[in-house]
Amino acid sequence: RNTSYAERGALLSFEGAYIGGTDAVRYMRSSIEAQAYVTLLKRARVLALRARIDQLHPIGTGIIPFTELRTLGGNQDQRGYHSAYFRGWGTLAINIEYRYPIWDTWNAYFFWDEGQVFDRMGDLSADNFTTSWGGGLALRSANRLVVKVQIGHSAVQRAVYDIVLGQAF
Repeated sequence: RNTSYAERGALLSFEGAYIGGTDAVRYMRSSIEAQAYVTLLKRARVLALRARIDQLHPIGTGIIPFTELRTLGGNQDQRGYHSAYFRGWGTLAINIEYRYPIWDTWNAYFFWDEGQVFDRMGDLSADNFTTSWGGGLALRSANRLVVKVQIGHSAVQRAVYDIVLGQAF
């Protein structure tokens, strides 16, 4: 992708970690994320797409502390739910965002988020997705996002307001 406030290009990211302390706490964490940015008609009119899957893998009889469970909700993925509304050993998040310039440094954006939590990959199902949608305003410099004000909506929560420093993706 071209900048921290991407307008074109793609990003593919792989992460992994081994977490071990005592014999009781031992697990691996892995994630894969793909992002794509497509300029529509004119510069700065961007369709931003992201898919991310995170999963925890216990090792032997090791446990995974509740605080380490993967979460969905908040201003980064399921924006129509409060932070960490969903928890599980794994998460799948799909985000679509349309960014449209209003003034030189102001953008409006609209988003659609789909996500689900799971304990095993076999638990993933098209029936288990939760949906949220909304929009907001973003103030940015020539190549960096400064601040966003957004409102999200879901079947469970009517309106979730956020002031965000930084770009979700």
